[in-house]
Amino acid sequence: KAGVPALLDDRDERAGGKFKDADLFGAPVSIVIGERTLKEGCVELRIRDRDINEKVEVDTILSRVMQALDK
Repeated sequence: KAGVPALLDDRDERAGGKFKDADLFGAPVSIVIGERTLKEGCVELRIRDRDINEKVEVDTILSRVMQALDK
């Protein structure tokens, strides 16, 4: 709805392989949804060109992604 193109990697692969493929595609932003962080109400936000890797609350992730893409 926000007009941001997205790629969902739901393959039955190990996380490391998925992250490597995302780097090869040149994905500037990755959102990692894991059981532990989701139980905390968070997801992991990775911004490739700024070497940012942080937990973000689920209800604020869209605004953080939009902010990351504007800069």
